[in-house]
Amino acid sequence: MFRIFITYLLPLLAPFLMYLAWNAYVRYRAKKAGDEPPSLEKGPIFWCLIAGMVLMIASLITIALIGSDAAGGAPYEPPRLEDGKIVPPNFGQN
Repeated sequence: MFRIFITYLLPLLAPFLMYLAWNAYVRYRAKKAGDEPPSLEKGPIFWCLIAGMVLMIASLITIALIGSDAAGGAPYEPPRLEDGKIVPPNFGQN
């Protein structure tokens, strides 16, 4: 579950969260100065979505290119039937 969060959700949501934090800060400063605060409706939501997609794709490509091989490069052997018994799958020898 944590891997899904790091790989998919965090890169997709990071631009939205940064924009919302920035907007909250600007609204706070505008209210403190007596100015009209900016609205969320006129914000760059579309560009936040595009930036999130780009970050998500970049993280997936990065994980695919530099991710470690769990089996150390050994070939996968699917489950098979030997002498009437099912032999579970494993990673064979090189």
